Formats: sequence, structure tokens, C-alpha cells
Amino acid sequence: MPANTAGKSAVVLSSVPLQLLLYLTALYYVFYFLSTLCMIICKSRVLSYPDDLLTQDVGLLFFMAGLELLRLYCGVRGNLQETEGLYLG
Repeated sequence: MPANTAGKSAVVLSSVPLQLLLYLTALYYVFYFLSTLCMIICKSRVLSYPDDLLTQDVGLLFFMAGLELLRLYCGVRGNLQETEGLYLG
């Protein structure tokens, strides 16, 4: 039996499809990060690749990983707390 909530409407802002999409995006990004890191390592071993560009590629990859983690954290936190201000993307 539903509780007596006369005059009150419960608006649910959390979204199961959004939560599922964030979870799948996290899985995809793990594979993307590992494959890109393997390609950078392979490229540096097999081809002649300048050290300054190798450092730049690895640094940008880890910077992208940090931004992706921040985006996923804010998305999941905003979705589970049912707030609208933390979606970032």
C-alpha cells in the first residue's frame, strides 16, 4: 500500500539508462586506454620515434584518462544523488 503523501509529488531524477551508459563508457575507456598505451609502446619500440613526442603522447593519454575519470565520477555521483548540476558532458 502506498504511503499517504497528500499534496507531495516525488520526482525521481536518477536514470537507469544513464547509469548503464556511464558504466559501459567506463568499460570502453579502459580498453581504449590500454590499447592506446600498447600502440604507443609498440610505436616507440619498432619505429624511430622522438623521445619528446613520446613523452607528450603518454602525458596527453594520462591527462585524458584523468579527465575521463572526473567526468564519470561526476556523472555517476550526480545521477545517484538525483541532482542536475554534476553531469559535465
